[in-house]
Amino acid sequence: MKCAKCGAELKEGYLYCEHCGEDVHMVPDFEPEIENSIHKTLEGIVKDVTEGDEIRESEIGEDKDAVQKAGRVRKQDRRSRTEKWHNKLLILICCILVCAVVVAAIVSGIAKYRYNSLDYQLKQAYACIAREETEEAVTYYERAIELNGQNASLRMELAEFYRDLGSNEKYMEQLRIVADSSYASEEQIERAYNKMISAYASEGRYQEINELLETCRDANVINANQIYVAKTPEFSYPEGTYAEVVPLKLSSNASGIIYYTMDGSEPDENSEIYMAPIFLETGDYEICAVFVNEFGIRSDMVRKIYHIDVIRPAAPEVQVYSGEYNVPMMIRVEVPEGCTVYYTTDGSVPTDQSARYYGSIPMPLGKSEFRFIMYNEEEVSGDVTTREYELTLNTELTVDAACHNVAQALVDRGKLLDLSGIVPGVEGLYQYDFQYALTIKEQGDFYLISEIYVDTAGVRAKTGTNYVVDIYSGAVYKLVTDARGKNLLEEF
Repeated sequence: MKCAKCGAELKEGYLYCEHCGEDVHMVPDFEPEIENSIHKTLEGIVKDVTEGDEIRESEIGEDKDAVQKAGRVRKQDRRSRTEKWHNKLLILICCILVCAVVVAAIVSGIAKYRYNSLDYQLKQAYACIAREETEEAVTYYERAIELNGQNASLRMELAEFYRDLGSNEKYMEQLRIVADSSYASEEQIERAYNKMISAYASEGRYQEINELLETCRDANVINANQIYVAKTPEFSYPEGTYAEVVPLKLSSNASGIIYYTMDGSEPDENSEIYMAPIFLETGDYEICAVFVNEFGIRSDMVRKIYHIDVIRPAAPEVQVYSGEYNVPMMIRVEVPEGCTVYYTTDGSVPTDQSARYYGSIPMPLGKSEFRFIMYNEEEVSGDVTTREYELTLNTELTVDAACHNVAQALVDRGKLLDLSGIVPGVEGLYQYDFQYALTIKEQGDFYLISEIYVDTAGVRAKTGTNYVVDIYSGAVYKLVTDARGKNLLEEF
């Protein structure tokens, strides 16, 4: 059997043409023939009735009785023929009705078969695609999915048609069904997620991407799209009670900014920006933080409560009190075991980044101010101890004169060619700088002068040789230290 439209050979049992999609007519077009048959039958019945009457009237003649008798006969015959005609008409109508029912049943069966045939719906969809009838193709695809809803490939294809028609909502709906399904393959799920993410990104809807990835179960998709994820900031310490200072660190999973508050209020773009560890010392803290990534996606807020109970160290105990002094003094500080002391001399508040106290500090000439602070093992600081001094020595020998005496003594002994600091056969110069005043037990009070080498580039460095000058007599000595750390004077 061949297709009436394109002439292609039809396969047995198929109700449509695979080549052009044309429906196959299983029942011949017999309606006009039935109509003609009915018309001819009715005409025959009417003719028989009329001819019978005419014959009987001619046979009877003008005999009145015969006419009456013939009339009665004719009535009976007419009644009989009418009944027969009615019976034939009834039979004919019944046949027509039966035929109509059969035709309707066949047509209905064909329509029902096609409506419930996945293969037919797909064939029609493909035929519509070939004719570029997108909307009609979508209708067939929708019915195909009703027949086989667990076909991820069909849903992906339908999604693309929705996108072509500009129906982004239905496009995303089909992709989401595939992404959340248990019947789709891993590759199909990843494709669905990536298409949704691409669609959101093209519209700048980054918050939706973040929400989508938060519910995603596919590790490959999450890892490939970390830049869109804004997870809550992570705290380096769990909330709770601590007996030590907590250097709290906040971190995020991607590039962005962490905003935080320390009073329990919700942070926003006007809050503190986390850049370095937050040191929680003694007290109660309620830290709230949010993360905003480079796409402006904001994470949920995270809140942590800390109770810090740390014993602060005492203020450093400085043995030399503030005041005026006229003899060299060494400033000493008591440092308990496990603690560290730092100090400043410029009036600033000392921290653990200031100069560290290692031992006695010579009191400078003139006015000076020292500030000391102590840190314990937990790096908790105490209060600051401040000392103000004024050291004035009872001598007419100045610091500059003492430095000159050292250079002159070296010239006199042939160590230097002249007071400018030239040494025979050595490039560069030697200079002598005042360091501080000190008292040497059983020897007296002295100015400490250090030898400095200055190279041809002007770089200065201590040579390690020190001299002392008696602040009263001006005598010059070389300062040496024995194995026990005791200062000794050496003449030269």
